[in-house]
Amino acid sequence: MTDVYKEMHRLAVLRDKEEPGYLETFERNTGRLVEDVEGEISWQAKPWFRKVVAKQAYYDRFMEVLPGDGYLNSDENNDLLDKDFNESYG
Repeated sequence: MTDVYKEMHRLAVLRDKEEPGYLETFERNTGRLVEDVEGEISWQAKPWFRKVVAKQAYYDRFMEVLPGDGYLNSDENNDLLDKDFNESYG
């Protein structure tokens, strides 16, 4: 599960102490009931709250780690760049 979901769940558990039923409502709104192979039914977070990561044994085969440059833009012709920016500003 994502860190955001884990934090939301933690806060829901705390709030459930003051408002009984809050955790159940949270789970209904953010998850779904699933049955495991042993027949036990439990809540599972909806797909957008879950991460998919290959097991370590398959990591090299199915995943590729790239350096994050999502905020780096070296294009000098970018209209969003401040042409007067001086790196000495910090």
